[in-house]
Amino acid sequence: MKLNDLNKKPLVIKKTALSFQKLKKLQQPVKKFHF
Repeated sequence: MKLNDLNKKPLVIKKTALSFQKLKKLQQPVKKFHF
């Protein structure tokens, strides 16, 4: 494992976590309108 890889991975995890949170926030209002 390279130090650069270890440093990059947390950023990727944070970005994916933020993207999932955004998707959940977008899906919640849509569900309310549909149901």
